[in-house]
Amino acid sequence: MPVSVAIECAIRTELTDSSLRLDAIARSGAAVAGQYKFLVAKRSSTGSSSNAQNGTFVLPGGQEEVLTTLVLDRSAAGNYRAELSLQTEQGSVTCTSP
Repeated sequence: MPVSVAIECAIRTELTDSSLRLDAIARSGAAVAGQYKFLVAKRSSTGSSSNAQNGTFVLPGGQEEVLTTLVLDRSAAGNYRAELSLQTEQGSVTCTSP
């Protein structure tokens, strides 16, 4: 019988004087490997942009890992949508921000 591994995702944001930083984070209680997709769309007074990143990850158990980071200009605060999807053999999870 396959063992279920709980995997969680989060998008951590940090606003500075000049930028908005988005960290795509994965965490799991047990070792797990998989793939991620990180999609970010922004529309503000300085223009619009979209960014798509993807890759693979291997998480040791009981830790979180920053899979990728995206830095936008400060005007993106409140004017963006981010989605992080994690896919493993045990299943998938998606989180969004804001």
